[in-house]
Amino acid sequence: QKNVGLVDAVSGIKLVIVYIASILFFNGDIIYLKIIAIILMLLGIYIISVNKSEYKVNQNNYWIILSCLSGVMFAILMIVSRIVLDSKVSVLLTTGLIMFVGGILFGASCIAKKNSFKLNRGKGDLIFTVVCATVGNYFLFKSYSITPNLAYTSAISSSRMVMLFMISVLIGYDELSTKKIFAVLLCFIGVI
Repeated sequence: QKNVGLVDAVSGIKLVIVYIASILFFNGDIIYLKIIAIILMLLGIYIISVNKSEYKVNQNNYWIILSCLSGVMFAILMIVSRIVLDSKVSVLLTTGLIMFVGGILFGASCIAKKNSFKLNRGKGDLIFTVVCATVGNYFLFKSYSITPNLAYTSAISSSRMVMLFMISVLIGYDELSTKKIFAVLLCFIGVI
């Protein structure tokens, strides 16, 4: 799937997991409006996932499974990060350690698969990506440490799905359709 906005919308399943975990483990409140929002988001995810009439016959829909798994993994990351941060570990240390371990695992994966570390484009792209990931993750982990419910932080940061969707359309990776717009809007409304 070339439209990363759709991929991000499907990975929004993490909000459901994190909202439930916040209630069970962190004394989060049950708010019925939030439950309605989660239902809207799940409906949007369902529409995105089953809207096969707009896919080319040869297109692989494996991205849906991978996106859902990504959402589950990020939900686990959020929950564990909150537990670590609640034990008064520094946000900088937590962010740095997670990014360091992630980088080591990514590098090991590249070596195991015999992928080249040679950049196809300039080093500036890589440096810009690392800076954005580092700063973004710092702010994200800082918000994990102070939010009353982890799902709130995730919801706000997930609003990027609309930007990603529109950028994908603008640069020609996807086309607008009523169903896609409706599904992404449902996810976005559910997130907010």
